[in-house]
Amino acid sequence: MTVTVDYMVLMWMVIILFGLVGFYRGWWKEGLTTGFLTLLVILLQFPGLAEAIISTLNKLIKLVYIVFKARTLDIERIAEVAREIGEPPIKIDPAANETYLVALVGLLVISYIVRRVSISKKALGPSFLGALFGTVFGLLNGFTVVSLVREYVVGRYLPDATEDVVAQAATTTTIALSVEDMPMPSVMEGLAPWLLVSIGAVALFAVLATRWSVERTKIKDVAPPLYRKTPEPTETTRTYVLREK
Repeated sequence: MTVTVDYMVLMWMVIILFGLVGFYRGWWKEGLTTGFLTLLVILLQFPGLAEAIISTLNKLIKLVYIVFKARTLDIERIAEVAREIGEPPIKIDPAANETYLVALVGLLVISYIVRRVSISKKALGPSFLGALFGTVFGLLNGFTVVSLVREYVVGRYLPDATEDVVAQAATTTTIALSVEDMPMPSVMEGLAPWLLVSIGAVALFAVLATRWSVERTKIKDVAPPLYRKTPEPTETTRTYVLREK
C-alpha cells in the first residue's frame, strides 16, 4: 500500500500548526525555539563544524564510558581499560541523517522545557502584539523544521556528502517513506474502540465537572397555593421604613 502526500500540503500544515502554537506561546517562547533551530541551520551551512562537534561528543562519550567501566579515577587503570575497550558501544555518526533528525527533535523538546523554567513568573501571558509576533516566529519555525527535515533526508549538506549525492538531491522531487513491521492491532479492532469511547466519555465528564461548579438553590419561604400573599413592599414603603428607623 502506497500513501502519497503532497509536499506543499504537508509543509503548510506544519507551518500553520507552528503558527497557532506561536500565537499562544508568545514571541519570547517561540523566539527561543527559533534560536535553537538557527543552530541546526548553522550546522548544515558548515558541515565541518558539525563534524567537529560530533567528534568531540564521541570523545566525551568514550571517556565517560571508560571511566564508568574502570570505576576509578586512577590514570593507569583508565588507560588500561581504554586499551581493552577500543571503541565504545555508542558512537554518533556525523554523516547519518538519523543523527540530525534526533538532534532536531531533541532541541525542540529542550526549547519547550527551557521556556517553562526560565520565563519570569510575573508573565501571565502574551499581549495581542506579543501573540502576533509569536505567530510570525511560529510560522518561521514551521518552515525551518520542514526545510531541515527535507535536507536531512536528501543529505546534500551533511558531512561526507559526495558530488553524486549533491547532484541527485538538487533534482529530487519525490521522497518515498517505507514503514516496515507495522503491527496489525489498531484502535478500531475488538473492544478497543468501545474502551476508548468509555475513557473519552469519563475524561470529558471530568473536564467539564472540574471546569464549572453548580451552587445549590437557596430555599425560599413562599405562600402555598390558594393563600393570600403578603404584598411586596413598594419603593414608597421602603423609604418610609428607613425614615422611621
